[in-house]
Amino acid sequence: SVPGVAAGVAARETPRGMSAEEALANRELVRDMFYHSYDNYMAHAFPRDELRPIACKGHDTHNCHGCMLTFYDALDTLAVLENRTEFRRVVDWLALNGAATFNREVTVSVFETNIRVLGSLISNHLLAEDPDLKLYPGYKGELLTLAVDVGTRLLRAYNTPTGLPFGSVDLSLGPRFGETPVSATATGGTVLLEFILLSKLSGDKKFARAAERATKALWERRSSIGLLGSHVNVETGEWVYFDSGIGGG
Repeated sequence: SVPGVAAGVAARETPRGMSAEEALANRELVRDMFYHSYDNYMAHAFPRDELRPIACKGHDTHNCHGCMLTFYDALDTLAVLENRTEFRRVVDWLALNGAATFNREVTVSVFETNIRVLGSLISNHLLAEDPDLKLYPGYKGELLTLAVDVGTRLLRAYNTPTGLPFGSVDLSLGPRFGETPVSATATGGTVLLEFILLSKLSGDKKFARAAERATKALWERRSSIGLLGSHVNVETGEWVYFDSGIGGG
């Protein structure tokens, strides 16, 4: 019953100035908003990257070119919402079909693929294998297998004189001939969490080594007051854009 659920909400800490009933209503509003987005993505856009909300059609982003970004973005939310049935269905689908989406000659953003695809695979692997959550009894590490695959493909971008990665990489071929050596600073530092955790989970230290080398390369190029530029030449290590700030892009 609603009163019973409200009592459960009240047992947890609610936001200051918000009653248990208001917290419950907001929680259900968030749930409804998620499923409105997720269900329409699955109905009208899957397996494209995103749903165009006005045209109600799917499209692929220039960052990942058909890696099903929304599918990966949504998986941990299914876990948070305790939708075990859909969580297991998505994991099973990825176990059967995920590798094929990576084994393509498409150029993707190292930054976006790391934070949205690799990050999703690692975090949801940890959720799936947690016995206390009971999300997927009998889970056998399929998401970690995919994470190692994606990580290995991204790793090719780090084969540069400085250890700093190219901004884009072909999932099958590595950096393409003529790929610009100018890369965003964020690309060099963003994989530290994912790559080190991937090494810990897989036992393969090559990911951690690449992330640590790139991070050290950035740190060594900081200014006298400890700031970094926004873009660097990954072949020479010289700053291309010297502006520094806290905003994205």
